Amino acid sequence: MILFEPGFSGTEFPLEHPRIGAHAISGTVAASTEAAGFSAIFAANLNTTQWWRPTAVPATWDLTFTSAPVSYFGIAAHDLFTVGATLEVQRWDGAAWVTIITHTPADNSVIFGLLIRTTRDRLRFRFTGGIPTIGVISMGDVIEFPQRCQYTGSTSFEMADQDEYRDTLSEGGQVLDRFRTRRSIPARMEVSHLSEAWSDSVLTLLRTYAKDWPIFMADRPASRPKSVVFGLTKAPIQPERTIPQHRVAMSVTIEVMGNVSA
Repeated sequence: MILFEPGFSGTEFPLEHPRIGAHAISGTVAASTEAAGFSAIFAANLNTTQWWRPTAVPATWDLTFTSAPVSYFGIAAHDLFTVGATLEVQRWDGAAWVTIITHTPADNSVIFGLLIRTTRDRLRFRFTGGIPTIGVISMGDVIEFPQRCQYTGSTSFEMADQDEYRDTLSEGGQVLDRFRTRRSIPARMEVSHLSEAWSDSVLTLLRTYAKDWPIFMADRPASRPKSVVFGLTKAPIQPERTIPQHRVAMSVTIEVMGNVSA
């Protein structure tokens, strides 16, 4: 689910343009509590096989970092819906924590928040209700694409899951059971008519980052708030020249193998 800070309408480009959350900020993690084996720092390592879990609610998790522009946060591999937890995103105003977003999830899918770009050095996440288990919490300066993604031939990310099954049938053709043997969410986004200058300054850095680290990706934030995925790119990001005009020559296809909701 994509969340918006009240008053946010896009930093440089409209909210129908794709966004990618990458270049995650690192810093010092602090949490109100942590269960044995579920350290708070695990939520900062972008790994969906290690989790932070507090021992009581309200629970808080915050990151203190070197002052930098922040315009997105992301949460993945969580069970907020399952346990009935509510999320509050809070900024530090110099004297107290101020809540800027409150959200009670309707499922355990990826949460991608778009914020008014502000130079910050702290951000906090507060949880009430049930005690959550969370694999990834990250933040940074979001990448906004200057063009919309291709619409024809695309699939909204929340419907891109591809399951493989093993079925058990009787000799008479009766259905006995079904087992899911593999589940994946391949989310594919194509954007064209990008300038060489923009591609050089933005996609070159993203290409390097995405070789090693997962990203958050949303193709149409305003009209498809559930079309968001977190995961590793399936292949290196490779912009291509598709028309003979350097000002709008570049096209790029990004495919992410998404994290499967808990």
